[in-house]
Amino acid sequence: MKNVQALLLGCLISTASFAQNSHTSAKSQTVVSAQTLTIDASDKTNFVYLGLEDGKLVPVAETDTWIFGVRRYIFKTQTGSNGAFTGGAYVGAQGEDFKTVTSCEGKTFEADQVISMLGYTISANSLITSEWYDYDDTGAVTPLDKVFAISRDSDCFKFKILSYATGVYEIQYEQLNLVR
Repeated sequence: MKNVQALLLGCLISTASFAQNSHTSAKSQTVVSAQTLTIDASDKTNFVYLGLEDGKLVPVAETDTWIFGVRRYIFKTQTGSNGAFTGGAYVGAQGEDFKTVTSCEGKTFEADQVISMLGYTISANSLITSEWYDYDDTGAVTPLDKVFAISRDSDCFKFKILSYATGVYEIQYEQLNLVR
């Protein structure tokens, strides 16, 4: 039922659909860990925007406070050229274990900027946009085994792309403590 509600909410707020699964924690925190989310970012024109609410990524309108947006293979944060917030994106090393990234402390975040990519000029986060996938000679796009973190002022979360197919992502994510 939770997946259906999230899917309906995503359709009402944007052109994307979402499904979310939580694995509840025995702790008394409202933040749960090891969540997965399916993001349909296959629209070639419109970004899907997500915000953090009680430790969960939820669909939001572009006019709301969002923490990141995605369209096809392009990611952006509400920092730098896309907003007035501090923070941006961090990319971990290839093969870094998702469980070992436990906070945003000591991480260097890159803010969004205007970049040229595949003949287009866009405002995006070049770090995530260029580091999340491998593109082979056959045109296949495969997610790399990397952990990413996005911070926006006092919010921070990590995520890993588990799968990708024509603009539809499945990610694993968790809200983190932000200490600067």
